[in-house]
Amino acid sequence: MGIILMVRNPHNGYIIKGIDIDEEAIKIADNLTTAWRYEEFNPFNNELADADTYDYSHYDAIINCSVEHMTTNSWFSRIPKGKLVCIQSMSLNILNDEIYKIKNPNPSIEVFTSKFPLDKVLYLGEKRFDYELNPFSRYCLIGYK
Repeated sequence: MGIILMVRNPHNGYIIKGIDIDEEAIKIADNLTTAWRYEEFNPFNNELADADTYDYSHYDAIINCSVEHMTTNSWFSRIPKGKLVCIQSMSLNILNDEIYKIKNPNPSIEVFTSKFPLDKVLYLGEKRFDYELNPFSRYCLIGYK
């Protein structure tokens, strides 16, 4: 998501921190974001860390584009009240699969939103993908916790 923000609005002064528990994912993120590192300004910092124990208090917005990959929702409980969050997931319920890596399925938008209660919802949407193999919906929730 960070790279998309930079491509669409490169001079907005974003500072983006990516965290992942997978060292290989951090290497890939570092490779993807290398082009945006210039002179002294480095808008990206990818860190090997556990989202379930991370301190989110120093950030203006927290984005998680694939909550179905998280084992639990304890990462969400660590986000301080009043923070802007953007959370995405999908409806596929294919567990223990090497491609989709789903650990925490959200088979409906109702299940999805019940896991992530917000004080103020700015956007809630669903986009259907009617593929022949494994059709699914993609959900997006943006608001203040």
